[in-house]
Parts: sequence; structure tokens; C-alpha cells
Amino acid sequence: MLSGTLSGNIDTTTPNPNNGDGNAVTNLGPWRATQNSGWGGDTTYVYTGEIYFDGTDYFFIESIDDKSWLKIDGVVYINDSTWDNVANSGLISKPEGWYPFELRMSNGGGGAGYVNRNPGFQYHSGGGTSDAEGDNDYPLDPGDASLFRHDNENATLSLSIDNNSASDITGTGAKCNATIESDRTVFDVYLYWGQTDEGTNAAAWANTNFVGSVTNMTSANVSHTLSTLSAGTDYYYTFMATNVSTNIWATPSTTFKTLTAPTVNNGTGASITGSGSVTLTGNLTGGSQANIYIYWGTTDGGTTASAWENTNSLGLLPEGVFSTNITSGVYFGPNYYYRCFAQSAAGSDWADSTETFVTEENILRKYPTDGLLGLWSFDDGTPDDISGNDYHGTNYGSVVYTSDTPNGNGQAIDLNGGDNAVFVSTGGNEEVFYVDSISISLWFKEMPDGHYYPFVSKLDGWRLQRRATDNRFRWDIINGDEAGTTSHNFETEWHHIVVTYESGVEKRLYIDSKLEQSWSRTGTVPDSTRKLVFGAWDNG
Repeated sequence: MLSGTLSGNIDTTTPNPNNGDGNAVTNLGPWRATQNSGWGGDTTYVYTGEIYFDGTDYFFIESIDDKSWLKIDGVVYINDSTWDNVANSGLISKPEGWYPFELRMSNGGGGAGYVNRNPGFQYHSGGGTSDAEGDNDYPLDPGDASLFRHDNENATLSLSIDNNSASDITGTGAKCNATIESDRTVFDVYLYWGQTDEGTNAAAWANTNFVGSVTNMTSANVSHTLSTLSAGTDYYYTFMATNVSTNIWATPSTTFKTLTAPTVNNGTGASITGSGSVTLTGNLTGGSQANIYIYWGTTDGGTTASAWENTNSLGLLPEGVFSTNITSGVYFGPNYYYRCFAQSAAGSDWADSTETFVTEENILRKYPTDGLLGLWSFDDGTPDDISGNDYHGTNYGSVVYTSDTPNGNGQAIDLNGGDNAVFVSTGGNEEVFYVDSISISLWFKEMPDGHYYPFVSKLDGWRLQRRATDNRFRWDIINGDEAGTTSHNFETEWHHIVVTYESGVEKRLYIDSKLEQSWSRTGTVPDSTRKLVFGAWDNG
């Protein structure tokens, strides 16, 4: 502990000058209590630092000529001015940890020092209130700072304090926050704040609030809520922790701005980033910070949140531009709408108008319409025909819809792994797909999982299928010939295949836009009353 000498009998208010007690500045115990000679007249000896409690009850006694005064953790336990008295603190119960310790002993003149007990200041732990000399000991640290310590010893008081961002900000208030790492030390915590940053100059800050005491916590979050602030105003704050040994400031100071009602707009509008993807933008132009929402869908919900189909919540954002990326749930064709909304404790605001956008056409759906019989994209999770001819399909077995697609948008179907297929209905007119000349275009990943299994089939008329034992194709036109291809690895990547037949002239097979094979063929496609099927030969 640190020791010092003051004038007066007894001075309980002047801080320890750390000028020594006649023995040393730094002592392992209150050395003067072991002496009954050499005391100065009209003199106070003061000892400060921290004392360690082991979690049991502590009991202190004194017998000093003339006066003694003991304060632990801000509480005065002994204040004795009778020169030959034996006074005690009573039992002191505290959780295990370090606590501020301050002992003052004084002499007015004449005889001085210990009287009825030697030394004149003693203690014991573990309970009990006996003040007998044999039941108490002189409080002496063994030299490892396990009983007493102060911030100049090797076992320094470990303390750091950091300002954190303000929270719960409104137009008239905010919560100021900090974190203290205190190594089980006891500190009083103060908040300094105002409209100018005064750093570590306590006297210059406009406002000071006592936050509370931090006791024996290795880490603690502290906060203090301010009210009656001015809206739309910048404020600064910092925390300071103090005890009898030291003052520690949190640096640098931090700042916040109280809220005003937010204002928001739709920024630069929608930015189309690809087929089925779009970036929606906005700008919080006032209010300091607010929770941001972007409402969007195929109908304009105006300023009624519940009327919108979709909501993207962006969380609490500061003033400035913001955006959200949408990569699913948008398709080429419909008009889409969006509108930004901001909300805070100070109010809320909708963008003044609604923005409109249309996504880029999916490259997979850029197709010629002249002579188109059917188009099945599966993007919406159904086997419906989107060509406008309404030749819709019906799932058979366990058809799996997957987001694994050639360009990462929409959906595809997985027909492998069982007796799975899609049957196409033509309303009874099965000769719709009986034509003299035909072209078929599809994307695929993996070959059908059975020998001679088809991708698509109009049995008795034509079929595109896998050959028996290898990754080759058969493009069968009945009364024509079958066509094979050179081997490819089609198991891990998406590929595009097109087959064509011009009646009586030629049939061709393209893979990834490259002509793989062509054959001069004669013959006609026979009439077929079988259904069009994806993933199987026939529907029965």
C-alpha cells in the first residue's frame, strides 16, 4: 500500500500525498501501527490502496493513541477519537475480490502509537468478533500483492475502459455505453457529456453523471441514459473510472446525433443486374438513422405496408444511400414495383412515389414464337406450358424441382432416381405434336439414368434418348434412322442440345451450339396418338 504524512489530528479528507510514513512510501502493511515512538505531533499518517477479501467475513480492531479512521469500499467502519480505546469494525461481509482500502491514524501530541494492542491495528478473516490480541493479526502483505496492492506495484491494478456506440437514440434521449475490464477491482464510474468534446478535461465538460460502482467484475458493460436532449443535435460523451488509487479515462470520446423524423426516397431506382435479378436502391436523406424497409411486388401497395407482396428489411442504417439485391422471386414479363420506407423513434416516412421495373429477359426464354408448339421452363415450380398454347404437363412419380439451373435463376426438374416423368396434355388432340418437320431444344445436366431412357418422347413418332451403354444420344425418327454422337461427359455441367428434322431432307444434332452430326434422310414421321412425355417412353 502507499503511505503519506499530513498535518492535523485527524485529517480524513486530504488525499494521500504519497510522501511516506517515516519508513517508506510503499509498505506491505500500516507500519506506523507497529510503533509507539517517533510519531509527529499534530500529524496524520494515511495508508491507501486495495485489500483482498477471500469471500469470508473480515473483522478489524484498532488501539491507537490518539485517533483512528478506517474506510473500505467507500464505507467508514472505524472512527475512534479516544486515545486508549479498543475499537472494531464489526463483521464486514463482501464477495471475494479487491476493495478500496484507506486507514488514517493520528497523534495530537505527547504519547502516541499502539496502546492496548501491539500492533495497534489488527484483523482476522473467517468470521467471529473477538478483539483479543491472540485472535487477530497484523495485516501484512507477504510481498506478492495478495493482501494489499496499489497501482504503482508490480501487481498493478488492471483497468481499461472503452466507449461504445450510443444506443436507443431518440429525438430527445440516448443511452451512452462503455465496457470496463477491471480485474476484480472496485471503481466509481462517471459519464461526461455535452455538445463539445472536452477529452479528459473533467472541468470543461458541460455535464457529469455518476453512473455507479463496478465491484469485483473482470468485465462489465456500463451505461447511462440521457433525456431532455435537443432533437437533431450532435452530442459527445466519455466515461471515467476512479478509485483511491487512480483515474482512468475512456479515449477517444464518442459521438451521436439525436433523431429527427426520417426522410427517405427511392435513390437511383432499380438496377437490373441480370435475368431474374435486380438491385433496388434508396437514400435516407434525414433523421440521422432509421430502420429501413424496401417493399416490392407485382402490385403497387402505395403507403400501406400490408398491401405489398414482399418486404426486405435492411435494419438500422445511418443517413446515406442503401440497396438490396433480389435474386429470386422476380421473372421477366410482369411489371414490378417498389417503394422505400424509413422508421425511427422520431417518426416514419415513405418515399414520395413508387418505382417501376421489369427484369431482363432470361436468355433461356428468348425463343422464336413462329411455329412454337410448347415451352416448359419449370421456373414457377410447375410443368405448365408458357407458350400461350396451354399444353400443360402433369407430374408423375416424384418429380423434383431444383434451383440448380444453367444460369442460376428459376427452376429445373430432376427426373432421375425413380419412375418419374411429366405427361403433357393436349386435351385429347395428341396429333398436335405430329409434324413433318420439327426442332427440339432443351438444357440438361446428367444423362437419363437408364439405358435407352428418353429425354423427351412421342412414341411411334420420334424420341430423343440416351443410347444403351454410353453417354451418346439417339435421335430417332421412325421410318428414318437413329443417330449417335461422339462421347461426352455430361454428368457435372449444364449443356444445351438441339435436334432438328426436316421431312425427307436432313436431321441434325447440336450440342452447345455446335453441330455434332447431320444425316441426309428420307421418310416421313408417322402419325402417333401417344402422349408427349418428358423422362419416359410413354404414359402407359
